[in-house]
Amino acid sequence: MLFIRTTLIVHFALSFLVLCEGGSFPSNAEAGIFVDLYGGAALPEQEIVTHHQIQPVEGALSRSLDFWTGHELGARIGYWFKTYPWLGVVTDVSYFKRQTTGANITVGPLSALLLFRWPMLVSEEFPNGRLYPYVGGGPSLVIGKSSIDMHPLAKTQDANITDLGADARAGVVWKFHKYVGLFSEYRFTYVSYTTADLVCPPSPQDCGFVQEKRMTLRKTDTELMTHHVLVGIRFELP
Repeated sequence: MLFIRTTLIVHFALSFLVLCEGGSFPSNAEAGIFVDLYGGAALPEQEIVTHHQIQPVEGALSRSLDFWTGHELGARIGYWFKTYPWLGVVTDVSYFKRQTTGANITVGPLSALLLFRWPMLVSEEFPNGRLYPYVGGGPSLVIGKSSIDMHPLAKTQDANITDLGADARAGVVWKFHKYVGLFSEYRFTYVSYTTADLVCPPSPQDCGFVQEKRMTLRKTDTELMTHHVLVGIRFELP
């Protein structure tokens, strides 16, 4: 499922790039820095979490997590290139939670995105288009906290998250002022991470600070795929 989604996103982005190269864009297009503030809903998919442990008792189990819909907040700063007005780069930071009975996951992705847009309703006042759809994507550094109940083997598996994920976007901007606009956006995020409890083997085997020599007492593997429906406001700097 993830491979299909990724393939479609890449295909759409490449098709968009070809259209842009062959299209006619305004020669008076301007480079521009923009700042976005947005909010919306995080619509999670059902996930399967797997857990293995050797202490206090050895065992393994899987648990299905049917997460609830949550809210989301985010901000980003980006730049549209003057030479290629259809091309932009963005740094985006956001915050949302994945929660259900026995599981509480806080996620704060920091994403670096490449954007492609198609300027429409171009005029002298709006040289980059008063309306423009866009797509984009890129890697994401996901930072957060995870707490999952793996009863009866472990009451909770708690850990901090610092892992790489993926972030894809598709949206449309409408500018009601030369430097201010509104946008709506679909977002898809993905991250897979492992939380583990590590200890040194019993004496006399001292592992010190070498992680590879530590024993894994408990390990939980989690995969998060989340759909997002967002709305926001864009400020373009003159």
